[in-house]
Amino acid sequence: MKMFRREGEKNRAARGFSICFFFGIAVGTLAGNWLYGREWQRFPLSQWGIWFLGQGPWRLQEGTLEKFFYLLQRRESQGIGAWILGLTLCAAPAYWLLAVWGGLCTGWAITWYTAEKGLMGLPGFFLSCFPQGLFYLPVWGLFVWWGLGRERKLRLGAFLAAAAVLAVGAAAETWINPFFLQLL
Repeated sequence: MKMFRREGEKNRAARGFSICFFFGIAVGTLAGNWLYGREWQRFPLSQWGIWFLGQGPWRLQEGTLEKFFYLLQRRESQGIGAWILGLTLCAAPAYWLLAVWGGLCTGWAITWYTAEKGLMGLPGFFLSCFPQGLFYLPVWGLFVWWGLGRERKLRLGAFLAAAAVLAVGAAAETWINPFFLQLL
């Protein structure tokens, strides 16, 4: 019968990725709510500097080539790491751990933005990720899709195209994102 048909391995891996991501969001939200306002956190969010998205002084600075090359090096090294990770036998569990980490960071950031800015917290979070997120998310989705699949191919041409999109995202993060951060 169709309803008892066994799912493919990729569907199970993708479902595991989604579960891990939403588990990470729940843990990050709970941790952010529990830790916010505790005794050790005596400074407002804006004084945490690089510890928090959008609040580091370098994120608010005008775009320079130095900032661009710094972000380019970070984003490309993360992309290379994700690509190589997708070629390994342990790609699915490793991407599940990355999904938990990404969800935790997302939940934590949204919680702290909301705690600091009230109802403007969610728009503030999205502004801190705009427009570079429009470039980074599809590339990371592609890496996860490759990593959760059964075929372990090099796909060098597609990876170079993904690296070019990451470079455009780094440029957007350097020169366009500070404008949106100033709206906060």
